[in-house]
Amino acid sequence: MKTCVLSLAALFAAAALCALAAAEVPPLPEKELVAQSDVIVIGTVDAVKTTVKKKATAKERGEEEYLLTVAVKSVDKGKRKEGTKTVTARGWYYEVPPGTVGPAGHYSTNTDDRIAGVEKGWELKLYLKAGADGVYDIVSPNGFAVQKKPEKKDK
Repeated sequence: MKTCVLSLAALFAAAALCALAAAEVPPLPEKELVAQSDVIVIGTVDAVKTTVKKKATAKERGEEEYLLTVAVKSVDKGKRKEGTKTVTARGWYYEVPPGTVGPAGHYSTNTDDRIAGVEKGWELKLYLKAGADGVYDIVSPNGFAVQKKPEKKDK
């Protein structure tokens, strides 16, 4: 009986510790992505700029900022600034130390792609919030959809 009680206590303690760990943020449904967006655009990525904001260590996660310059083909919601043909969208990627859990940043709503994998030439649908600095923030966590990837050329 004593062994059974100790086993149950250990099981409950393990369950409580697991509940404290942060897991990947679940994706937002389409309706919520639209509701949280100021602007929704479809366009082709012209440039990707990456900035390491915090270097990953064995104990702390790293942070990388991604700025996507996108040539806009269509606007599904909201308006671009007058006379602009591109938007700059900001997304994040987090490098999580081995053996830990937690969100890893922006990911696609319709594929298994992460923001860190987006390349020039990709066509994306972006769900965006207006940022204070003039750059749009991609709605988190799954505020982009991959519409088309260019074919890989053999080298």
